[in-house]
Amino acid sequence: MAIVLAVVVALGTGGFFAWRCLTGGMQAREQINLAIKAVQEADAVIVEVNDAVSSPIGDTASFTDEQLSSGSRSATEALTRASDHISRARGLNEFLDDDQRAVLSALDDSISARKSMLGAGQVIVSVDASVGKARNLLEQSLAKAASADAKTREATTAANEYAKHLAGQESQQTDANVPVTIDNEAISLLNEANDLLGQAKSAFGDADYSAYEAYLSKKLEAAQLMLEADSAILSGDFERAGECVTKYNEADAAASELAAALPATTNDVFLDPYTRLTSAERESYLAAQQKATEADALVRRYQGVGVSVATTDPAGASSTPGSATATTTGTAEDSAVGDASALDSSTTQAASAS
Repeated sequence: MAIVLAVVVALGTGGFFAWRCLTGGMQAREQINLAIKAVQEADAVIVEVNDAVSSPIGDTASFTDEQLSSGSRSATEALTRASDHISRARGLNEFLDDDQRAVLSALDDSISARKSMLGAGQVIVSVDASVGKARNLLEQSLAKAASADAKTREATTAANEYAKHLAGQESQQTDANVPVTIDNEAISLLNEANDLLGQAKSAFGDADYSAYEAYLSKKLEAAQLMLEADSAILSGDFERAGECVTKYNEADAAASELAAALPATTNDVFLDPYTRLTSAERESYLAAQQKATEADALVRRYQGVGVSVATTDPAGASSTPGSATATTTGTAEDSAVGDASALDSSTTQAASAS
């Protein structure tokens, strides 16, 4: 009887330990899987940040400050959940094998890298958004100045036609008020151009707008001289009109020289300050991106252990983080691992401003 009881106890104890190892192993795998899935949730935002960081300067119009802030909070929460799952998995250390311990370490590195990418990315995207807004306002300002030029040419034509009328020649313009009205419209457009330039400076104050300020100032000076000349003609003071025309021609020539000295493109005025404000963060972002890529490679290798998973080849991975998929043909017991798609290797995409 004693021998029988000893055998039963031994069998019971062995069965208990076998059951405990089985359930402990399953729980550990489940926590690792949940950590991977949480990282992939964060990648939904990191994809957008990466695209914005990799886009040409000032090209992040799809990202508002509110969306960026909200998305970053969401991604950070997902990464925090991933860390919690990692802690729970480590609490089951006795049931972990070396591959699982290695993947937990890789996930730690992956999470840390993604947090660094989010932090640096927010700075880059924020500066980029300010540049984009300022550039748009600057281009609107220059468009207003171009419209003012068109008005000035129209006023000149009207004034010349009125001069023909005064000389007794056939003319299409017999009202001296018309050139004056058009001159005022040109001045109004130039004032709007100056206002838009001021808004551009408020949106991104680190750029040097002095060339545009000098140009618009001279254009406004010329337009006001044209108005004075046409107003003098309206009042019959032709001597004063002639003096104003001479000064107008000088101011207009100076404005043309200033226009020729403007940057070739509006981007040129922003490139240096943009680089200065974002270079450190961009270097940090790229370093974190490389770290995430290396960690993700180990996670993908882990996902092929114990289950039949077809993952995207790292060499041909998409350029979007977290976009690679995994197809499982494993057993029901393995389905939790198979459901988690392989972390994409696309974090290697270079994030550079053009």
